[in-house]
Amino acid sequence: MKILHRTNHAFLYSLLVSSILCLSGSFGSVNGEELPNASKVISLARDNSIILNHNLSVTNLLNNRFEHQSSKLIINGICTAAQVLAKGLHFGGTITFPVEAEETHWITQAFQELGKLRSQWKSMIQYLEGLRHLYGIGVEPDASEAFKWVRKSAEQGFEPAQNHLGLMYASGQGVEKNETEAVRWFLKAAENGDYAAQFNLAGMYKYGRGVEQNDNTAASWYGKSAAQGYPKAQFMLGLMYLSGEGVEENGYTAYEWIYEAAYQDYAPAQNILGLMFIDGDVLEQNYTEAYQWFLLAAEKGEAKGQFNLAMMYAEGRGVGKNHELAAKWYQQAANQNHMKAQYNLGGLYKKGLGVPQDDSLAAFWQLKAAKQGFADAQYNVGFYYSQGTGVPQDDELALKWFRKAADQKHYLAEYSMGIMNDFDQEDDEKLSKAAEWYRKSAKQGFAPAQSRLGALYYNGQGVEQNDKLALKWFRKAADQKHYLAQYYLGAMFEEGRGVEKDLNRAIEWYQKAADQGYEKAQKRLKEYNQE
Repeated sequence: MKILHRTNHAFLYSLLVSSILCLSGSFGSVNGEELPNASKVISLARDNSIILNHNLSVTNLLNNRFEHQSSKLIINGICTAAQVLAKGLHFGGTITFPVEAEETHWITQAFQELGKLRSQWKSMIQYLEGLRHLYGIGVEPDASEAFKWVRKSAEQGFEPAQNHLGLMYASGQGVEKNETEAVRWFLKAAENGDYAAQFNLAGMYKYGRGVEQNDNTAASWYGKSAAQGYPKAQFMLGLMYLSGEGVEENGYTAYEWIYEAAYQDYAPAQNILGLMFIDGDVLEQNYTEAYQWFLLAAEKGEAKGQFNLAMMYAEGRGVGKNHELAAKWYQQAANQNHMKAQYNLGGLYKKGLGVPQDDSLAAFWQLKAAKQGFADAQYNVGFYYSQGTGVPQDDELALKWFRKAADQKHYLAEYSMGIMNDFDQEDDEKLSKAAEWYRKSAKQGFAPAQSRLGALYYNGQGVEQNDKLALKWFRKAADQKHYLAQYYLGAMFEEGRGVEKDLNRAIEWYQKAADQGYEKAQKRLKEYNQE
């Protein structure tokens, strides 16, 4: 069963309430089917719609903010009824008979479903009463009171209430959190075909909440929900096929499910499709297609889609390079606390690309990303504080942020920690700390750290003097064309420290450093020529 797109949410929801209220009223007949008084239904729907629009976002309710469905009957039956009413009626109007054959079919089908709902009217009213207390419609919001009503409805077998009750247990809303109990209620609704409950139950198995973690069972329930057209389930099932979790890995099947969700305007799926077109593993690489999917996701407010779209504009992939539009989309993602978007936006302000150059805003956005734990941003913030760029100069704050990044093995931050402890050549304790940090960075292949560590071994500062270790680290840095390491290697060959004395090799290394403009090396070569 495909899920109908939800439009005019307040009216549809109020139509449900109004239809239930009218079920005991006067009835007409179309093809032998009893009908609620249509004029009364529409009048109540109009009034309730106004009330609902004023008191809460019904859009959030019907768009599964809490992963509950208003029931298959409500979605298909009530939405069908709404379509009929919308086709030939204005608010406050009446149905005129006879009607066209096609319209008769729609009306008959819709109110057949409403007839089925009559047997559940009590549990539905209880559920709606629970929602009224939960969202504060005409009363003060009270989650505990809402829980009582939702539970009453759930105990009578109303699947949407069972699913919602599971959510309340899972989140501790109006009741003490109990994930085992949440699974029990999700299962009741899921076994009766509630697609949202099937989705929620799958999530409990996937993440091991209230039940033993089991990807196979998770995939099975996602599959049941996905088969009913639920885009979130289709998306999750696609991801599981993509990674081979709980199902045999199958890129094309993954694409089919993700596409189904994307086609229903599910923004996370649209974003992933964009990434699949960039990756070129499952699908043929196509930057233009990727751009189009990112744009769809971004326009729906999907932060990841906004970030990826900004990247496309920044790099000119699939669309012309445009730093202004890159900045626009980075900004929108950054406003949603997207860490990398904040970092990249800070970079644009630092360079003045697409936005006016502004060190203060550069530091502001870097700090936002740094507080989320992004090591590159933490390093940049440390550097800004060390230099007084966009923020007041502050060595303590610089050290704080360098340390945070260094603890994540950020090689530049490790090197900077070494520098911060390397100012006083007479303080052996600090020089020892400097050597520790230089060593961490040097092991990651950073030539300046390798060269500085070599110098500490060469001079016996902060470490025991050791020519062989000095030579080792100087060689590693010199192989990366680090001029200072090249100079020191020249000195070691000249002096015969750690190697046999060799003036030709010494001159060779001095020349390499001199060619890079290092004045001490140039001066030493002149002295050789004079000799």
